[in-house]
Amino acid sequence: MKIDTFAATAARLSEHAQRNDEYLEQLQSEVKGRVILRHDAGYDAARRGWNLTIDQRPALIVAAAEAADVAAAVRYARHTGLGIAVQSTGHGVARAADDALLILTSALTGIRIDAGAQTAWVGAGAQWGMVLEAAQQHGLAPLLGSSPNVGVVGYTLGGGMGWLARKHGLALDSVLAFEVVTAEGRALRVSERENAELFWGMRGGSGSLAIVTAMQIRLYPVTT
Repeated sequence: MKIDTFAATAARLSEHAQRNDEYLEQLQSEVKGRVILRHDAGYDAARRGWNLTIDQRPALIVAAAEAADVAAAVRYARHTGLGIAVQSTGHGVARAADDALLILTSALTGIRIDAGAQTAWVGAGAQWGMVLEAAQQHGLAPLLGSSPNVGVVGYTLGGGMGWLARKHGLALDSVLAFEVVTAEGRALRVSERENAELFWGMRGGSGSLAIVTAMQIRLYPVTT
């Protein structure tokens, strides 16, 4: 009986490992960015955040090149049972991503300014200095914080109390829409008209309800 039990357990473990290998191959084929394993070159550099007191060692790292990479990474985590951590600039690391899937969004730095509408589309990896530089070409400014090197999305999801708050309010109140990936790996646009309940929760929820890949924010006439 014991031999049969050990054999059955070994067979299940082997089957589980084979499925995980298949899921990993699928992830690597879908992702346009990088899938970084523990033994790969660049693992140590990729796992570090700005806060070097966090010495995290994730099981796997996906350095996303586009929003679809984030969705593929989430689906992989669901299949394999891995926890998920998300990092952009690494300023806001509160808990180490040990033995989890770490998704890096720092390469999603696209910025589009609509001067007429006084809005900006901002990728999840953008820092405030990048957005300010682009907006100032049109005499506009976002509701940024005090440091140009802080990530736009993380700052905003937590509230965003900056230089212009007394006149224009918190940064989260100037968000018009988010592009997110849900826990099911689905890409959604959320705003007051689309998925409104999730939009309400995202503003101030510090990113715990979905992974933000981009957002649309209001800009304000500020030249000094």
